[in-house]
Amino acid sequence: MIRTEWLYSIVATCLLGGSIVGAPLTWYVSPQGNDAWSGTLPEANAARKDGPVATLEAGMAASRKVVTKEPRRIVLAEGRFYLKEMLALDGRDAQLTIEGAGQGKTMVYGGRPLTGWKKDGDHLWSTKLPADRPDWSFRVLVVNDALPDRARFPETGYLEHETTFPVRWMSTAGGGWERKPTMAEYTTMVYAKGDLPTDLRIGNAEVTVCHMWDESTLLVAGHDPATHTLTFADRGAHPPGAFRVQRYAVWNTREGMTHAGQWYLDKTARKVFYWPRDGEDMTTARVVAPTTVKILSLQGVKGSRPTGACIRALTLSAGDAPMKRAGFGGSSWPGTIHADNTPPGVRIEDVEVTNAGVWGVRGGGVQVINCHLHHLGGGGIKYWGQALIEGNHIHDIGLVSANSIGISGGGTKSVVRRNVIHDTPYSGMCIGGTETLIEENEIYRCMQVHHDGAAIYMGGGKKCVIRRNLARDMVQVGSGYGVSAYYLDEKCRDCVVAENVAIDIPHPAQNHMTLDCELRDNVFICKGDMKIAFSRCTGHKVTGNTFHVEGKLTVHEPDAITEWEGNLIFTRNEEGGTVSDDVARRPFVPRAKPRYLTPKRLESAPTIDGKLGQSEWPSGGTSLGQRTSQRSVRGAPTSLKILTDDENLYILANVVTMFPDQRKLGTEWGKDEGIELAVEVRDGETDSLAVLRGFTGGDLQVAKVKGSDPASTAKLLEEISFAAGVEKKLWRSEWAIPLAAVGVGPGKKTLVSFNLTVYRSEDDVYAQYAGTLGETWDMKLAGRLMLNWDQSAARGQPAVSVPNVPKPPAGNDWPGKAIPLAQTPAGVPLSATPCSANVARCGNDLLVRVRVPTKQVTKGSSWRADDGAEVCVRGKTAQDKATTWVVRGYANGDYELSDEAGTPRATNAAVRAKVSFKAVVKPNEWIGEWRLPLSAMGVNTKGAVPFNLGVFRSYDREWINWIGTKGPTWKLEEAGTLKLR
Repeated sequence: MIRTEWLYSIVATCLLGGSIVGAPLTWYVSPQGNDAWSGTLPEANAARKDGPVATLEAGMAASRKVVTKEPRRIVLAEGRFYLKEMLALDGRDAQLTIEGAGQGKTMVYGGRPLTGWKKDGDHLWSTKLPADRPDWSFRVLVVNDALPDRARFPETGYLEHETTFPVRWMSTAGGGWERKPTMAEYTTMVYAKGDLPTDLRIGNAEVTVCHMWDESTLLVAGHDPATHTLTFADRGAHPPGAFRVQRYAVWNTREGMTHAGQWYLDKTARKVFYWPRDGEDMTTARVVAPTTVKILSLQGVKGSRPTGACIRALTLSAGDAPMKRAGFGGSSWPGTIHADNTPPGVRIEDVEVTNAGVWGVRGGGVQVINCHLHHLGGGGIKYWGQALIEGNHIHDIGLVSANSIGISGGGTKSVVRRNVIHDTPYSGMCIGGTETLIEENEIYRCMQVHHDGAAIYMGGGKKCVIRRNLARDMVQVGSGYGVSAYYLDEKCRDCVVAENVAIDIPHPAQNHMTLDCELRDNVFICKGDMKIAFSRCTGHKVTGNTFHVEGKLTVHEPDAITEWEGNLIFTRNEEGGTVSDDVARRPFVPRAKPRYLTPKRLESAPTIDGKLGQSEWPSGGTSLGQRTSQRSVRGAPTSLKILTDDENLYILANVVTMFPDQRKLGTEWGKDEGIELAVEVRDGETDSLAVLRGFTGGDLQVAKVKGSDPASTAKLLEEISFAAGVEKKLWRSEWAIPLAAVGVGPGKKTLVSFNLTVYRSEDDVYAQYAGTLGETWDMKLAGRLMLNWDQSAARGQPAVSVPNVPKPPAGNDWPGKAIPLAQTPAGVPLSATPCSANVARCGNDLLVRVRVPTKQVTKGSSWRADDGAEVCVRGKTAQDKATTWVVRGYANGDYELSDEAGTPRATNAAVRAKVSFKAVVKPNEWIGEWRLPLSAMGVNTKGAVPFNLGVFRSYDREWINWIGTKGPTWKLEEAGTLKLR
């Protein structure tokens, strides 16, 4: 006995006073320990007077008593450890390793057990929160080391609310929303009658409002059952209804408790409710509620940070999720292991983070190696700086915030290698930075909730490489901006996507507003059709790739490709397949007629000051999207609004820049940022053309154009108002031009020739409203302003009398006169070959036939790309709510009910089964025929029915309407009517 105690004494002396050569100072923590002991022994000595400490906090305190720059260790035995609060490492913990016995063996919880469970009703058990934490609220609960579902309504999927936000998104580079949303728009949502209980307990409820690529979860501040309106306590990332997304779900209410394995927290009663799973005994169940969001923090302050710290071989569990906006991809949420201000060198190795509410690991310059991060409320790993992210397994994340990402990061020369990521609601990776290397990762079943993301998404990357990765088994859920395997987004430059594989992802490569990137030696395999896209990109090389498709390969915006070489396209068919080396491209045919634009009328005049005042300019507009050649403009978007009142013509142009440091500001056309307006000026029987140039400083010049009238131009220059304003990401110009100055009388219906060109200096681009194949002022192919062109008033809502027939007509045996489809969407006469239609009623069905003369047919089912037609009719849903049905049919026989006009997808799906459609393709035309159920669509059979027809003809890229509405075909208040007999 004496000998043993003497030996322990020698070991302790060595550990505290110096060290055994090669062995770091070590303290031990064990559930069988005692915080009164030294912690220098792995087990209690024979006298039980010394041994390991019992808590990690005591181990930290013992370590900090020794001042040394040498490595130290805190070793945790197998067992469970409960932290009273977040464990914060700082400069005193430099070179410290906290090490467990392995994942699943050493368990560290960021919370405390909940006991005292009692039966509470038929299915539920409950327990009261302890009195010592009067304000305790949490959004995560761990039961028997699993993460049960929170109470949710609906049980799966989403409800559809009725709030819209009809404002245009100008891209991230363009500064976001065209106008700033109001606080009321951010915080108000109208739901459908009957969707929510009138006695909803708003003190407990949280509402997730989906957007496009993210979501906002908000507390409810008010509920008005009479108007079906919820008011939120805070603003979300975007207003409800933004991007035409109207999905929402309600959390943490008793109404959402619908199955075993769910829980909710009644904050008013201060009780937790749980519905046990089969076999769970709540008298013995281990239930842990979090008391902290971060479990381990490695931060400190400048000059005193835990440099070289390491966390190894343990499991962290039961961290909470904060009740605040997570931001894009969860970027504003902290990490369960949180190392925001830590210098490079922190290492997280062989660690499991599970059943926690936020990121698994978040830190700058961290090394995260061989970790298992799963069943998390937030994302997997968020990093920046020069980081190494290698060999990790990340899955089942975003369980609280569904815009979460597997790995997100930036920085310089980071390496993201050999990770496996799956089952995520948003992207597998969202990564940027400079010279980042992303290689040999496997990613699957991502993008299960949101859109506009990918297995690997990169934004703003420079000289980054994405190579030898495998992405598989991802499809788009619902409608939205799409799902991709490899996605280079805004501002990516000189990046390479090489030697990757994508399997069963119809859109394997997406590129948007990127420069000089390369798609090389990849293999893309997909059932059905495949698309690769280069929207607004320039300078791309596409070489050595293999595309294996069963349908059609489409290259969107091939103008962006400067080199297409060595690519193999294998198209499987009944004979086995064909191989080609080039993708079929539709020949570019320049527009041979002017573009028409009908200015909207303004109730109050905007202030011409170069600033975008709140609600000063209504949403909408068009793009300055054509080059002089009429091909689409590359790079950042540039938009245009033209409006009018009784006195003036108002013009607003927004010019977005991706690289403001390359923007040139001055007054030299063709060198500095500027805008050129060409407008017809009428003086009695004499017409002239005024060409004016405005610059970012507010200068306005007269361009010297051969044939123009200098006197008229000079007079116009004196009478118009012009202002410009420069911001970080864009500059804008505003104009007010008196109608009298261009010779247009009040209320006179007329066409005025015009064009607008912006010169963007960062990429030497001339962006026009109408590409003229020449200068801005070449009016033959330019624009026509349709002033005072009030279509509805001029037409008086034209009506078609629909004959009633005993049986469906066949062939050409349709009664009544054919309806001519001979207008453009702008409402002007069609200069191309018109189409025609017939309408009849047969019992309770509306029969519609459309004939489309054409020289060739594109047999696909993509609206705006393939030959198709749409029937738009006003009716009601099964819930007696007015709606506009948009029923599209394609030349290949496919058909769909679109939600573009606001009809909920679920409602469309129910009616689609009752609709029939067939198409016949003939040598010089195709014919589509619909049978539409009047009762199921809630169509009024006794009065005038708002109605319209539209056709997209692919060979000449024509949009053809019965009534051009100055907008979508389904804008029925501007269209015509049916009179049903």
